[in-house]
Amino acid sequence: MPPVIRMRIPYWDKMYNSSLEPPIYGEYLTLLRLRKLGVFLLPSFITQNSGTSPDGEKTQVAKKRDTDYLDGLRGVAAFIVVTQHFINRPYPSFQYGFASADEHWHFLQLPYLRLIYSGGVMVAVFFVISGFALSSKGIQLIRSQSPSVFRALASTTFRRSVRLWLPSLTVSFFAFILQRMGILVDHPQHRANTSWSTEIESYIGYVKDLVDVYTWKQSKGFYNPHLWTIPVEFRCSMIIFLCLLGLSRTRTMVRIAVEVLIIVHASWNDRWDVMCFVGGLIIAEQHYARKAKAALMSIPLGDTDQTSSLEHPGQSRSKKMFYFATLAMGMFIGSYPYHGGCDTPGFQWFCKVDRHQPSRSNWRYTSAYGAFLTVISISNLPSTQTVFTTPLASYLGKISYAFYLTHGLVMRVVVKPVMIKLLAATVKGPEIWYHGAVALSGVLLLTVAIPIADLVWRAIDIPSVELAKWLENKCAYEEKPILEKGYD
Repeated sequence: MPPVIRMRIPYWDKMYNSSLEPPIYGEYLTLLRLRKLGVFLLPSFITQNSGTSPDGEKTQVAKKRDTDYLDGLRGVAAFIVVTQHFINRPYPSFQYGFASADEHWHFLQLPYLRLIYSGGVMVAVFFVISGFALSSKGIQLIRSQSPSVFRALASTTFRRSVRLWLPSLTVSFFAFILQRMGILVDHPQHRANTSWSTEIESYIGYVKDLVDVYTWKQSKGFYNPHLWTIPVEFRCSMIIFLCLLGLSRTRTMVRIAVEVLIIVHASWNDRWDVMCFVGGLIIAEQHYARKAKAALMSIPLGDTDQTSSLEHPGQSRSKKMFYFATLAMGMFIGSYPYHGGCDTPGFQWFCKVDRHQPSRSNWRYTSAYGAFLTVISISNLPSTQTVFTTPLASYLGKISYAFYLTHGLVMRVVVKPVMIKLLAATVKGPEIWYHGAVALSGVLLLTVAIPIADLVWRAIDIPSVELAKWLENKCAYEEKPILEKGYD
């Protein structure tokens, strides 16, 4: 019998199964379970390369879907967001457009090339993809005229808050702990030597703003400023669910017409985030309409072995060229710089036709337009989708939410202090030393942030999804057959 340590801990090897039951707790911690815990702490790309789980069991290969490219696109977008947050300090001039001033002539400031670090437009891509993903099942049920659409909407609405806020609150609580330990002390508006009572009050205020769904103000705070998108995600999710509910008994063209009107209304009221989400809903409408057309022609749209022409029946060369041109336009508009856009050659015309441009954060609206055009183009171009179904893009898609939640803390706690010292050491050296110091800091960021994101994905993100399902199953009443007659 192996040695045991009397301790009550969760079975880490059971933390992310597909069961509706909550994690099982064991009475004893054995050396075997210590080993499994150690394996669990390793990144999944190390433990699962052999095709086996930490228990030695064969892992199931995930079923391929015709929308897998969206997961990869989300992962690439998350990586670009992290890149932008990383280079803001060493290369602040990259936020300006090419030739917008005498000192801004770097080739990486050019349109298209700047997309490799333009995190703002990638946040809009997040929102468009979220609109597609949240409406996907609802659109399919509406098209089939299934009454199950109401049950599906109730389920997704119930689970949405747990899915979004449990991981974000958990990660922000770690930031609170790091602050109390004196490790997280980099915010100029937050004193490091606060008392416990003051710090708890400050953290409660941060949590209050994070879960505030009654206002559209942008929530930012010391503990994890990048989580301002989480309440936006929740509010826009509710708008998507309301759209699906209200339009569930309408014809396809009526739904799309109303959804376009909602985008116009959102733009009129300066809600770029709602524009992105409803744009994703429209892309989902088009996707499943195209899929239904393929089914009528007896062509399996989701069969990855079919050629691109079979996957998109009736798509002529002119239509392909149209979507490639739309993709190029979307990427160009998405390249609108954060600062000096109206002074940047190639973008002055946009400031004349878009009424949002003179306002603060005007690039949010160009990001919304660019993200919608880019995603709808990729949705109609199978040849471009293969880029986002590669193993690397798929892996980044899996950890994208956890990567987004944790990268800010990793940069503030680990990377920033090292980068400051490295850059200070290059002051008297040639320029290449400066770039080398930035590159080394980037390697450090990826070396630390990717494994942490992988762990948070498996230990917090996936269990949050399972917990939401379990809670719904426990809280829901037992459904009974509905009688057509007998109502008063």
